[in-house]
Amino acid sequence: MRIAYLAPFGLRPKGTTVSRVLPLARALASQGAQVRLVIPPWDDPGSAGKQVLEGDLEIVHASLTPHPGRFFALIRELNRLVVAYEPDVVHVFKPIGYSGLLAWWWANRWKGDQAPLLFLDCDDLEGAAGWGGRRGLGSLGFVRGLQETQTIRAVGRVTAASRWLESYVSRLGVSAEDIQYLPNGWSSADRTELEDPAFAAAPAGPPALLWYTRFTEAKPARAAELLAQLLRPDPSRRLIILGDELERGAQGKLRWALEQRGVGAQVDWLPYAPGTLARIVRTRDIVAVYPLDDDLTNLARCPAKIVELMSLGVPVVAEAVGEATTYLREFATDCLTSPGDSDALGRSVEQLVRNPGKRESLGDGLRQEAVRWEWAGLGANLMAWYVEEQARVQPLGR
Repeated sequence: MRIAYLAPFGLRPKGTTVSRVLPLARALASQGAQVRLVIPPWDDPGSAGKQVLEGDLEIVHASLTPHPGRFFALIRELNRLVVAYEPDVVHVFKPIGYSGLLAWWWANRWKGDQAPLLFLDCDDLEGAAGWGGRRGLGSLGFVRGLQETQTIRAVGRVTAASRWLESYVSRLGVSAEDIQYLPNGWSSADRTELEDPAFAAAPAGPPALLWYTRFTEAKPARAAELLAQLLRPDPSRRLIILGDELERGAQGKLRWALEQRGVGAQVDWLPYAPGTLARIVRTRDIVAVYPLDDDLTNLARCPAKIVELMSLGVPVVAEAVGEATTYLREFATDCLTSPGDSDALGRSVEQLVRNPGKRESLGDGLRQEAVRWEWAGLGANLMAWYVEEQARVQPLGR
């Protein structure tokens, strides 16, 4: 089977392409499919025109032309790169922007059993009720929401990263058999750094707290108050904040809020780099915290960082919002607290900090549970759906 994936944006600085689209493409290629991943690097112009071949996976960054006319030129280039591949399946990621426009166009143009099967992936609520409102986009947020709903309805076959999005897509009129739940996963291929002899020794010293973040999960003031409450009881306790800001100024606001609460000196700030999280886990005893505002944006999203922490055996305590409850359901007593209940979160964290045996057993359980969300298995389920749809829609083959 020949599969074309159309990403919404570049591999950096945003997360969907590198943490969702690329690992899915790799999983399907490893299972015998021929895959072309087409990336519009409008936010990563340094990658424009680059091509990489990984076995049966071809990664193609579209070329960019100088302004004016870049928008239409990029649309034409993306269309050309997908159509020229002659795919059996086209899976478009995000119902907005360049990818959303092409998904809508293809849904209205490709007809009959000789056309590629078209699928759409939704991993966020994009309009004014979701990211459009959170980012204060005003009328643009309304336009994003309109494009989102129209594209979903036009395509009619949707993978949804959360149960909330699954329900949302259903409410837009897509039938249940045309929706597949596809949460974010992790790849065992990314765990080779754990075999490095340099990290063979057991972590030493008292446990540190970790927030692995893009600074979008909780408002800075609320996150700072919650984190300060975890640090105040023990002035020697350290908090590692690992990640890069997605929205300009978000990290600075959190830093200022922590300093105002008198705990700024207890915080170590680390930028994200591949392998950093694994190195922290191997060299420090860690308890992770995951604040989540109880809003539609977080109900719709699928926090890949939680399952990444689980796969590394890191004990994590999260507010029970959206897909955090799916990932951590089997460990709800230790790992989930009611949204906004900072006292309950503090008690759960404190129990883990003070009990090394509990940290170890919980970490082992989370690591085993994470196998359910390895990309290889999620990709196999998705491939089965492609094959099923192909047999249903194109019974005689193309």
